[in-house]
Order: sequence, then C-alpha cells, then structure tokens
Amino acid sequence: MNNDNGGTARLRVDGIDTEGGLNRFGGRLDMYLQVLHSFLEHMPRYLSDLRQTEPATKNYTVLVHGIKGSCYGIGADPLGKKAEAMEIASKAGDHASVMALHDAFLAEADTLLARLSACLTEVEGGAAADAPPKALQPAPDGRTLRTLLEAASHYDITAMRQAMAALSASHYQAHEDLIQRLGTLVDDFGYEQVLAELEAFLAAHPSL
Repeated sequence: MNNDNGGTARLRVDGIDTEGGLNRFGGRLDMYLQVLHSFLEHMPRYLSDLRQTEPATKNYTVLVHGIKGSCYGIGADPLGKKAEAMEIASKAGDHASVMALHDAFLAEADTLLARLSACLTEVEGGAAADAPPKALQPAPDGRTLRTLLEAASHYDITAMRQAMAALSASHYQAHEDLIQRLGTLVDDFGYEQVLAELEAFLAAHPSL
C-alpha cells in the first residue's frame, strides 16, 4: 500500500472529496491517482460528446449516466449530483429541465477539470514519482474480473473503475492485452462490450 502522507496532504481539490475518494480504493494513493488521471484525460471528450448530443434522448441519458458514475467514483459528488438530476430528467424525456441544467453543468465540469489538473501537477512532483512499480502477476485475478463483469451488468461505472484500478495495478505474464482492452472499453462506457469480452474470456478460462 502506498502511504505517502505528503502526497495525500497535497491532494486537495475544491469540489472533490479526495479523502472519501481515496477510501474507495482502500487508501491506495497510487490507484486513486491513476483513476484521477483517467478522469482528467477522458472527461473532456465526454463533455464534448454531451455538448453535441440531443438532450433527453437515449444516447444523452447513457452518456450523462456514465459521467455521473465517473464523478461519484472520484469523490466529485456535487458535480455527480447535477449529472444525476440531468439523467433523471433525460430519462423522463424532460427536454426543458435538461437544458435548464446543461450549460451550468458543463461550465462547472470545466472548472473542476482545471482545478484537478493544477492539483495533479503539484502532486506529481512527490507522491506519484514515489509510487511503487507494478508487480508482475501470472494472470489477472478471476474474482476481480467477475466483479468487473457484475458491475458492467448493472451499468455501475464507479464499481467498474474500482475493479479496473485494481486490475491495472499489476502487469501480467498472460492476458495483459485483455486488461488493456477492458480499460479502453471502460473509459468509453462500453458496458455491453465489457460484458461480452469478459463472458467469453471467463468461459474459456474457468480455472481463474
């Protein structure tokens, strides 16, 4: 476990409960930083897609659902609650309510990303640089793969990211390519693709 208290102390972002977010990953600062970096890398694309998607449609609902889960997954609960309100309105086909929240949500998300980027730039000089190298394992952990499968079946992006962070914390002698593909699918909210990939893999490797 990475117990870099200095790095943890510097990990403060207005709008993100970093202590709660870190607890979701068992106090593993290296894993939490990995997820924060993924959020920072991929959220601009999600927001761009949201800007270009017709509100109160199925595609909008799926996209804002994933954004909501990503926010809750890192501890950005205030932004996650706004995304949740947009998801509820979108599911109901309430175009007016979605649009009443849409622009303010995007502006707040952009501000949060700027704050997070500045924080990670500072933290990278300490905690991230001292993170332990990834261990080499024979193969991915079967229980964690099944946890990821279960999370994907319930469209739970928070649990999916937690499982992926655990899987990505190691290198593997076998099936490293699987973990890389799953990581890409999770980043794209590819719930159905993750399900199909894992169901086929676990059926072919029942000993895991």
